[in-house]
Amino acid sequence: MLLALALVAGAVVAFAAVGGDGGGDDAEEEAPEARGTDDLDVAVTPLEGRPSSIAAAGGRLWVTDDQRSLVVPLDPDDGAFAGDAVEVPEGPVAIAAAGDDELWVAHAGGQVTRLEVTDDGATADEPIEVGGALITIAVDGDAVWVGDINGRAVRRIDRTTGEPDEPIGVFGGVVRAVPDGQGGLWVTNLESTVTRLDAESGDLDAPVPVGSGPIGAAVVGTELWVANSDDGTITRIDIESRQRVGNAIEVGKAPIALAADDEHVWVLNQDDNSLTRLTRDGGRTGDDVGLGSRPRGLVLTPAGVWAAGIEPSAAVLVSPRSG
Repeated sequence: MLLALALVAGAVVAFAAVGGDGGGDDAEEEAPEARGTDDLDVAVTPLEGRPSSIAAAGGRLWVTDDQRSLVVPLDPDDGAFAGDAVEVPEGPVAIAAAGDDELWVAHAGGQVTRLEVTDDGATADEPIEVGGALITIAVDGDAVWVGDINGRAVRRIDRTTGEPDEPIGVFGGVVRAVPDGQGGLWVTNLESTVTRLDAESGDLDAPVPVGSGPIGAAVVGTELWVANSDDGTITRIDIESRQRVGNAIEVGKAPIALAADDEHVWVLNQDDNSLTRLTRDGGRTGDDVGLGSRPRGLVLTPAGVWAAGIEPSAAVLVSPRSG
């Protein structure tokens, strides 16, 4: 699990002392190559600071910068800066959109910040003190869920009042939390398992074994797809039965995040600096895309797939090739 621990801890290295991919003296001397495919273009927008996660709301991209403690708005069509950055507490490591007018940011030092998005930009509310070393955030209806990697627990925050509930300990710890749209929250663990939590009662199912080093996950139809960072595979789980589906799917090195559209599932590979495109039944579609930056987060937009990365700091758009 050393690789998986380094990958997930990289977002909080400067704030929670757990080590990882923060760049600095260990940054690569040469930038990785940006490389499209026969039907996909790649456009790289250089950024300052250290992008840690990315979301879309209000017709803009929003990139957290965990070095400068900012949330930076970008144009989703071309990556141009789209207004003033928003100052937030130290260590913004994860961001989630709640519709078009609301964003929630988790900070490594244990705070959560709500941002109100308007046509003119975004404003930050007073931070909510949650505690722990936060690593993930997800919005599901009237609930905001955060994960504490050190406390090995998730906490629910009431989206209306901002009040956090008591932490719920999860066997194997917490890396990412993903709502399944059926009243459950799936948590990837540090013990090569994922665990489903009943969002209303807080009850936990038995952990489901997956590959080594599970990090990111996404709902694809009736399945949960899990990115196993240590063995470069994707595990599929039937959400209703909690059973694994088919064989593991091989992707790039150190997959850390997934996103699904109507036709494809996109897999972000951190050690390959690449994006793998799969069909929704698990088949490969063409060559991997070289992102030109070490990726840390992705989001789907009408313009294409956007990734935020470091070494060098950038936002990268992968879009259908014109012509």
